[in-house]
Amino acid sequence: MKPSQEYLEHYLKFSSGGHHLLIKVENVHSIVEIPEIKTVAQTPNYISGVIVIEGESVPLMDTSLRLNLNPSKASIRPKIIVAVPSYKEDQNEYHPIAFTTEEIDDVIALSLEGLQPLPTEKEEYDNRLFDGVFNVDQKLMMAINIDNFYKEDFDEILRRTNNKRNN
Repeated sequence: MKPSQEYLEHYLKFSSGGHHLLIKVENVHSIVEIPEIKTVAQTPNYISGVIVIEGESVPLMDTSLRLNLNPSKASIRPKIIVAVPSYKEDQNEYHPIAFTTEEIDDVIALSLEGLQPLPTEKEEYDNRLFDGVFNVDQKLMMAINIDNFYKEDFDEILRRTNNKRNN
């Protein structure tokens, strides 16, 4: 009889606001240098603007602001992670979103058995935006849930950006 093999998920490690974060590799569309950022009026404070990736307008989030982490000390972030949510049958189209990062590390495989709930002493976390935490090499790494970022209305931001471009 073969020993049971635990299910491993692959994550990209990155940091923002002094925290170690993880995003599922399947959700990473690309990693890019910072392109020109176009501002959009009347957006939430965590939206830095919109960038154009492969001809498509993509909302750019300040990750540390959106996740209620410590504000970034870096004035220039070296990379942006462009991500898309998991495919779901009932959704026919998803728009990518971009996350600011301070550092992108490596891809690691983790057992979902090691996923723990977020620490409860940090009340300001929006639990919808995280799957939980992993303890990796004595560091807590927060696994973000990209699918729940889409509960925000990015369509309106993109509509205003496209209208501005066409005028």
